[in-house]
Amino acid sequence: MCYAFAKAQTTTITRQNTLIKEGHNFGLTNPVFDENSPMTYDPSKVDKKGAAFSITYNNQGGTSFDGYPSGTVGGFKANNSYEPGNVETCGMPVKIKDLTDELRINWKTSQRNANDIDDKWWATINVIFDGGTATSQPDPEARDYDLVIQNVSYEQDDFKDLDNPGGRYWYFARETPDGEIKKFTLYINDVAYSWAVRYKFFDYDENHPDVDKNDKVHIKFIPIDNSNPIPFFDHSLKQFIDCTRDYIQYLPLSPEEEILAKEKVAEEELWIKSLSAGYEVYEGSSILANNYFYTTIDRTPPAAVGNLSVANAPNFTAALEWEASQDNAFSTYTIYRADNGDSNFNIIATDVRTNSFVDTTVNEDGTYEYYVTVTDRSFNESEASNKAALDVLSSGINELVDDLKVYPNPTRSLLNIDLSNPDLIDGKIEIYDSLGRRIIDKRIANSTMSVNLEGAAGIYILRVLNHDSITSKKIILN
Repeated sequence: MCYAFAKAQTTTITRQNTLIKEGHNFGLTNPVFDENSPMTYDPSKVDKKGAAFSITYNNQGGTSFDGYPSGTVGGFKANNSYEPGNVETCGMPVKIKDLTDELRINWKTSQRNANDIDDKWWATINVIFDGGTATSQPDPEARDYDLVIQNVSYEQDDFKDLDNPGGRYWYFARETPDGEIKKFTLYINDVAYSWAVRYKFFDYDENHPDVDKNDKVHIKFIPIDNSNPIPFFDHSLKQFIDCTRDYIQYLPLSPEEEILAKEKVAEEELWIKSLSAGYEVYEGSSILANNYFYTTIDRTPPAAVGNLSVANAPNFTAALEWEASQDNAFSTYTIYRADNGDSNFNIIATDVRTNSFVDTTVNEDGTYEYYVTVTDRSFNESEASNKAALDVLSSGINELVDDLKVYPNPTRSLLNIDLSNPDLIDGKIEIYDSLGRRIIDKRIANSTMSVNLEGAAGIYILRVLNHDSITSKKIILN
């Protein structure tokens, strides 16, 4: 049962800003507390769930922005007093130049009755930057770099640039001008979730009340697939900030816009004062929640994995397997190899997200030794696994297996696999890309199976685990 909707000893927020834990700080903000939109939280869960809350939002009429019910970690103002965050417990305040991947965002949302035709809301994180001192209250009027991270919203974005002279306008980072979106991607285990990165600029007339925004760059991460949002965040804040700087090169900026962006975006002397996570609400009636929201400071490497083994496979390949990491913040494996008795191990693969790997770069009669490390989502790397050695056998050259047929090969996408004696209980097929990453893992369901290869053109390795044998074949995708 989700915390947000569980029956618990909840407390109702009765003012706009409420500090719910000093020292960290955790605070809750409900700008519509007096508009029939109660926000509640469970005081007994604050240490575990952070700035978690549930709000029953009820629009009181109109279509404009009603407010940003949210939870905050770090600096917070309540009862006319601003309390800075505690850097030891929440990682803030910290200057951008001193930020490391050790600081992770932990955030999970849920919504109920929020998809009616009249509902309008966005679940977002706002990163609060400031150019003052470490302990000074942030000045929103002086903030020229905004960063918003969206989890999910009431509708799918169309990712269209907006041309709007004399007002606000924006560009999306793209692979090429007018081309595909340049995606920013995070993983939960081996599942990818991607965002488009939108840069908003302002071009107000000198007499406009918002003319001061002309010096601002507002950046928003918007999910590519709003119907399948990331289930939770447990990721480095630094990744997002670095991306906003790196993706400037993927924008069709004028010389003036480029100067502004490079001056304002992720300026290294800015302080990160706090993070707020909640909902931009406009219309409708819905129940919106932060299931949890807090930060983690992680300096502890994952435990090393064990039981690494390596075996010969046909076509001069080496098949590695090891026990899966049990680290809650697991991100990737890194494969190291030493060649022909050399004592120096070199990285041959990174970003491996499954506990198996096929090395397609071994040579006939070569001798190889391997080990594997684990990296978590703060990029802490474990100690090495046990080492496993392999002598590549010339018998691996045999590509003809009587009970296995694979066609067409080369293929443009569809690959047919025929087995004369399929193992319908424990048998499976695996396909690895040229980097040794497993991209397909299927049970053998019939004597004839078909799979679609949707990656880049190149060489792939098919492994068939059937009864007590493992057979590999090289596949060419055109």
